[in-house]
Amino acid sequence: MRKSSPVWLRAVATLLTVSLLSALGFWQLDRARQKRDLHALFTERLEQAPLDLSLHDTVPLADEAWRATRAYGSHGTPTFLLDNRIREGRVGYEVLSSFTLADGKRILVDLGWVPADADRRDVPRIELPPQALALRGRLAPPPSTGIALGPPSPPEEVGPGLWRIQRVDFAALGAAFGTEYLPALVYLDADEPGGYDRAWVLPAPDDGKHTAYAVQWFSMAGAVVIIFLLSLRRRANAGRIPE
Repeated sequence: MRKSSPVWLRAVATLLTVSLLSALGFWQLDRARQKRDLHALFTERLEQAPLDLSLHDTVPLADEAWRATRAYGSHGTPTFLLDNRIREGRVGYEVLSSFTLADGKRILVDLGWVPADADRRDVPRIELPPQALALRGRLAPPPSTGIALGPPSPPEEVGPGLWRIQRVDFAALGAAFGTEYLPALVYLDADEPGGYDRAWVLPAPDDGKHTAYAVQWFSMAGAVVIIFLLSLRRRANAGRIPE
């Protein structure tokens, strides 16, 4: 007959398991709180007055994500095609222009999405507004391109002044082209002239999934406790002397 493990050993194992599962549950609750705080900040910035990009030396642009912005300058090269951008089930590119501000500093402007040809050698023809202009958009971090494994791939030249890239790395692009890009990107407003498909999807609150995960972890912790208590009850019943 197999000898059962001592009660104290099972109690310790149960305590450790419950502690771990509970910690995971509280971690997911904290993630949910962070997501709510982030969305509250996003909502607040939607209401703020547009930020003039000429103030980039005094305002940290990376800390102003999703705030409306305005700038005066001109589009130019290099122009980038950000690869593997999916829109309604179709593969395409997001077109990023190098926008030069009045003081000579550059910032990437996302002009919108264009479809990609099945033949990778064929790239869309990109046209940029030739004259200096005032533009309106919204500051944002670079588009998400999944988990980065290792350094970014070097830009691939696919036309005069046109380069294909796999992800946006401001420092790497600046080093490759001998310039400095401000550490933020501007999504061009949908009603601005020029550009391409700009059906931007703004961040939405997604704290619900973390709350659901927390409930799962806490439920598992509760189930472990119940299993342990039932085992104690069976052990007590097995050792009881019949009358």
